[in-house]
Amino acid sequence: MLAWGLIACLATRRSARLRELDSRIGDLSYPIYLLHYQAGLVLVLLSVPWSRGHPAFALLGAALTVLLSMGAVRLLDPAIQGVRNRIRPVAAARA
Repeated sequence: MLAWGLIACLATRRSARLRELDSRIGDLSYPIYLLHYQAGLVLVLLSVPWSRGHPAFALLGAALTVLLSMGAVRLLDPAIQGVRNRIRPVAAARA
C-alpha cells in the first residue's frame, strides 16, 4: 500500500523535463524489445570469440540496441502515424 502511495506522489509531481524523458524512454521500450536480439546477433557475428565474455561486450550490445531503436523510432514512427491517422477516421465512423 505504501508503494502505491509513493508511486502516486511521484507521478503527480514530475517536472516537464522528467515527463519528456519518461515519454522518450517509453517510446523506445518496444523497439528495444524488438531489436535487442538482432543487435546481439550482429555483435556476435562481427566480434572475435574471446571478446564475448568481456563486460564491455554487453555494454556495446546495449548501446547498439538503443541506437538501433532510436533510428527505428525516427524512421518508422512518422510513417506509422500517417497510416494510423488515415485509419482512425474510418474506424471512428464505423463505431
